[in-house]
Amino acid sequence: MDKESDLKLNAPVVFCDEGWALVREYDREGWTLEGATDAIFCFEKAIKSAPYMIDAIRGRASCLVKRCQIKLSENNLNEAAKDLESAVNDLKKLLEKNPEDPYAHLNQGLCLYLQGVLNGKNPKESITDDVIKEMENAISCYKIRGEFHFAHFNLAQLYVLSGDYSKAKEHLEKAVNSDSVSLNSKATKLLEGIKIWQ
Repeated sequence: MDKESDLKLNAPVVFCDEGWALVREYDREGWTLEGATDAIFCFEKAIKSAPYMIDAIRGRASCLVKRCQIKLSENNLNEAAKDLESAVNDLKKLLEKNPEDPYAHLNQGLCLYLQGVLNGKNPKESITDDVIKEMENAISCYKIRGEFHFAHFNLAQLYVLSGDYSKAKEHLEKAVNSDSVSLNSKATKLLEGIKIWQ
């Protein structure tokens, strides 16, 4: 195999790895619209070369959800809705291939929540049984690997919004054990806030 053929074969992996490197960086440093767009671009380059690359589809879906959240916070509802639709399509593909994908369930739960917000519901009304079920599915599917700290943190945030502080506290106590310094810090601060509110 010549160098050019080798490069073409490895290009999707390189682009996907670059996308995940950006995700890790933005998880530490904070997400921006430009950052989410850059990561999505990397994953899309990987998918263009390898349309069934699960890790790239998972990465793109996750970044589309992040970008949707950012656009929603900027009140750019039409663009947020487009990203949400694309994320839902990616997640459907992922869950068809692997119904036990914890990251797909986590993002599916976030998408269901964001759909409620985009449809004009207030945040508390957007926390439906289906949203909670998807988050719990994410935690359950991840159990074989240990605790899914990000899912626990996201579920805790939803319970805080819904006013169920005891369930939020239960999930935050699991999230604070994360290896991610950023997640650990956020979970600890929210847990301390709940202790003050109660």
